[in-house]
Amino acid sequence: MPENPSLFQQLPWRKDTRNEAGNRPDLDFGSSASPAARHRGKGPKGYERPDARIHEEICERLAEDGDIDASRIEVSVSGGEVRLSGFVDTPREKHLAERRAEAVLAVRHVRNDIRIMVPGEPIATETGH
Repeated sequence: MPENPSLFQQLPWRKDTRNEAGNRPDLDFGSSASPAARHRGKGPKGYERPDARIHEEICERLAEDGDIDASRIEVSVSGGEVRLSGFVDTPREKHLAERRAEAVLAVRHVRNDIRIMVPGEPIATETGH
């Protein structure tokens, strides 16, 4: 653009919308910032993601998260519904585990039955023994 742009070039709809890389994000229809991103997770008609794949991805996300000790967390999936159980040391870990599971594609609901460990208290089993 010239140093002294004409009045026409100063009009708002004539503004150059290029970013630092020289791209026009307002015209990038394939980016995640575009309105098309609202269709993420919509597969072909009749497609259902298998529970085994959902289970594997949740386990991987929990294992990769440095803020969660997932060694005492159990994950089960049925019909896209996830159940988290077991124990963690802090309420934050419990919350993060639930958020990681919710973020996985095709998860319909997360039931978070994870319990917070009380220091010095032995780990009880699900039946209380």
